[in-house]
Amino acid sequence: KKKPTIDSIADGRTLHPIKTNDLNIAKEYLNNHPSRAFQLFFEFALETGARLQTISTIRIHHIKEIIDSQTIFNDRVQLLIGGRTTIDSKFSHERSIYIPKSLCHKLLKYTLSETWRKNAETSYYGISDKNYIFLTNRGTPYYTSKSDLADSDYNNADLGIAVGGTLRSQLNTLLKPIIENYPNFPKFSIHDLRATFAMDIFADCVLKNFNTTQATLLV
Repeated sequence: KKKPTIDSIADGRTLHPIKTNDLNIAKEYLNNHPSRAFQLFFEFALETGARLQTISTIRIHHIKEIIDSQTIFNDRVQLLIGGRTTIDSKFSHERSIYIPKSLCHKLLKYTLSETWRKNAETSYYGISDKNYIFLTNRGTPYYTSKSDLADSDYNNADLGIAVGGTLRSQLNTLLKPIIENYPNFPKFSIHDLRATFAMDIFADCVLKNFNTTQATLLV
């Protein structure tokens, strides 16, 4: 278990921002990662600071519904999560995350790929906008959404409950060659991308003279 340090952030667990040099190394190796879905997931987490369960439960129609909306905060579009949406959030509280529009286009392009369609064909929702963007090669989501867990038809399909195991495996795939070449490279968790985002976005907001309220809204 990670111990708090001077740069750590408490968020239900102790999160540590990834240092710039280490992040640059991780990004370099990420380019060669075998999973396009994981590459996009990593980018999404780093660019939005969203929780793993939130990112994992975003569906195609959620992105399509906001892709043409007005942009704010450096060409980002607003996505409502939690509450009455089918996107999970901590304690199901309703709030917004802000996604770079360019990333939204990457996500939609990915869902048109042969890889995504092959995964979707074996999934509960099939090739449809109701399906999760992030699916494993077995057709299961990275995390099963709370809305699906409450759906009797979904439960009757006996698909099991996904709780992020694939993400942890894919992160290990990323870290293994890095550590082989950089023995002192600090291991990090996907959760640490939240802390990295928070520190980076806050610093960026300060440089652009955003006030504290504007900076905190993004974080």
